[in-house]
Amino acid sequence: MNTANSKNQSLLYAADENPPQWLTLVLSFQHVLLMFNGIIIVPAIISTAFDVSPAQIAYIIFASIIVTSITTWIQAVRIGRVGTGYVLFMGTSGTFFACTLDAIEIGGLALVSTLCLLSAPVEFLFSYGLRHVRKIVTPAVGGVVIMLVTVMVAPIGLEMWTGARGKTGFGTVENLMVGLFTFAPILAIAVLGGIRLRLWAPIIGMAIGYTTGMFWGFVDVSPIADAPWLGFPVGEWPGIQFHLPSESIPILITFAFATLVGTIESVGDAMAVQRISERNFKKVDYDRVQGCLYADGVGNCLAGLMGTIPNTTYSGNIAVLELTGVASRRIGMYGAGILAVLAFCPKIGALMASIPGPVLGASLVFLMGMLFATGVQLTMSGGMNYQTGVVVGVSFCVGLMMQTGQFFPNLFPKTFEPVMTNGLVMGGLTAVLLSAAFQMVPKRRATMRLDPDPVHLATLSKFLDTQSPVFALTSSQSNALQLACEEVFMHMCRNPVEGQSAQEVRIWLTSEEDHLLIDMEDRSQASDVDDPLKFQKLENATESELDQLGLFILNKVVQDVTHLRISGYNCISFKIH
Repeated sequence: MNTANSKNQSLLYAADENPPQWLTLVLSFQHVLLMFNGIIIVPAIISTAFDVSPAQIAYIIFASIIVTSITTWIQAVRIGRVGTGYVLFMGTSGTFFACTLDAIEIGGLALVSTLCLLSAPVEFLFSYGLRHVRKIVTPAVGGVVIMLVTVMVAPIGLEMWTGARGKTGFGTVENLMVGLFTFAPILAIAVLGGIRLRLWAPIIGMAIGYTTGMFWGFVDVSPIADAPWLGFPVGEWPGIQFHLPSESIPILITFAFATLVGTIESVGDAMAVQRISERNFKKVDYDRVQGCLYADGVGNCLAGLMGTIPNTTYSGNIAVLELTGVASRRIGMYGAGILAVLAFCPKIGALMASIPGPVLGASLVFLMGMLFATGVQLTMSGGMNYQTGVVVGVSFCVGLMMQTGQFFPNLFPKTFEPVMTNGLVMGGLTAVLLSAAFQMVPKRRATMRLDPDPVHLATLSKFLDTQSPVFALTSSQSNALQLACEEVFMHMCRNPVEGQSAQEVRIWLTSEEDHLLIDMEDRSQASDVDDPLKFQKLENATESELDQLGLFILNKVVQDVTHLRISGYNCISFKIH
């Protein structure tokens, strides 16, 4: 899970840097343009599937925008341990679409709110236990989920571009040209434009496409003219249903499962956004991943309380960050503010809703291509080996196969169809199960616990001596094991948490296929062991640099040194080949 230090040459503004105010405002509006339809599309489909009044649909859209605004802001600013501190736009989750329709059919919108609240703890529990599943939910799993998002969303973008099959305008030359006048400028700027010009690629392409659409009659300006500048929703809060009907229990299970799938997608997004938002990205910060899930869970609770659809992170906006090279967290903060204004400004909302489908679809197709590349890079960030190859390859194929809906459709109950035909659900679940299966394969293991006190160094050394023949280590491997474990143990002992009693150090030895894996864990304030100082001349080293000498040597005698922090724990691992 550690990666080589890599300087992001295309990044203009990193997460903690501030672009000019005007640039921040324009780029934030660009992000909102690209994801706004995703917020309102599920309520719009509900309005056509059920006899829901326009006033009530207006309320659902209002509530969705407000929840999106709040959670996007939380993700950007990071309140305590809630949020990532990166630009992660939130929005209505399509993962819940099928089960939302089932819930409305049984108990109306009140049941949707109730099931949303009841399933939200799934995300909090997963986030709280992230330390224990970090070897299962790896960057490879997150990367394949990101790639599967493109498999699921790219066809939607294509349908928006071509038009819905069987509907007026499907596959017409007009649809093709409006989409091309959007797609071609974005692609041309991405290929031929400089790093600064790429800032404007999406908004230039959409502006050209929108203008073209107006000439071909794709834009109806009457809703924009009729909408007021300021307004409040006229619908009513649907309330909470305290007495669940028995037939809602299977739907609650489906809600919980959809929450888990959305959680895994958010894990992938939280990993991906870190890679493209830092100038010198080194490794995934799992505390930030955990913060993303906490914020996502807060969003689901707010969605339930306000009577709207559960939310999740929007992967497409991550591709916009990479294309423009601006990842300042101010983008997320300003975007949240723009969304809040839109909730109370029907005229601007009507303007954004008037963007022709081919314009949005063509933009989405391009951004999904960018996002797929981000998923590949995230998958490769932990290195490619046999295990990673199996997890990524099989999971992606399963997701692609299930998304087609052609996997023995007549052999499964109709109630499972929404799950069985969802490539993200099935592929993501396959990735997690395969990753877990590799961890559960019987292996030779040994464990030990020690108090973080140098007096126990001899006990550690004796334990390692007894394990060397058990794991059939050579003399050089045994020496490397002794040196590395003793150095990490002493490093932990030197950095206790002030004002707290000492926590024990836990050590695991695991025999893998071609190496010995060592995991060490404690709750000290140990500095990173996988990024020691580089020495130019040892004789000129300062006292603080000499303290790092052991860590420098550690990284020379063992391989793949990784130091993660999750929930206050140091999780240090390395390999001996």
